[in-house]
Parts: sequence; structure tokens; C-alpha cells
Amino acid sequence: MRCLNIEKPTLYSPQIGEKGLTPLHYYCWWYHPPAIKWALKNNGDIHALDDVYRQTPLLMLGKIYSGSLKRKKHCFRLLVNAGADVFAEGKNGNNLLQETKNMGSKGFKRFIRSEFKRRANAAKKTVDKN
Repeated sequence: MRCLNIEKPTLYSPQIGEKGLTPLHYYCWWYHPPAIKWALKNNGDIHALDDVYRQTPLLMLGKIYSGSLKRKKHCFRLLVNAGADVFAEGKNGNNLLQETKNMGSKGFKRFIRSEFKRRANAAKKTVDKN
């Protein structure tokens, strides 16, 4: 967010349709599980990239510091169960684990770190079987 008027401060927050934000991006930014469910049910694109940071809706979750850990976890699971790529990278080359290291709350960092380990181990086992 940035201030548009120094004399009368107002915060700028892009809305749906601005800067490539889809409804799913927006709902993830506000970690709103019912809205995310609705968007997924109505063909929300989990792989869509915004125009500024080139991030998926899942990567947006990593940028949020405050808020309910329970809701963030719920949002994460909704997106991943719908097929979101946990290892996807944004414009800066960071994946979700790296985004949460920079921006996420301590609880969400721990959660994402454990999810990355679990998924990396599962992927490794799949490769080893083949």
C-alpha cells in the first residue's frame, strides 16, 4: 500500500481487476475461506499471476503478517486441495516458504516450513519409486 496524498493520507489497496488481481488473489490477501471456496467453486484460477509481483493466489498468503493463523491454514489447504502449486515462484524468484520467511507471522512460518518438508519428502518418495 502507498499513500496517495501527503496532506490527507489515504491508503491505496488495489481492487479486483486492478493490476491483474483476480477475485481469488483478493480473497487470499484477506484470507477469507468462504470467499475462497466460492471462487474455487466458480472456476477461480489458482495459477493466475498478478501483474505486479507475478504471484499466484497461494503466494499472496505468504505476504500477510497479521491475522488468524487458523484462517490462513484453512486458506492454504483449500488452495492446495484445489491443485495450487506449493513450489511456484513469483517474479522475485521466491516460493511460498521464502515469502513467509520474509513477511509471514511466526506461526504461519512454522506451518509452511512443516508443509514444505512433508511435501518435499512425499515427492522424493514418488521419484524413488519410479
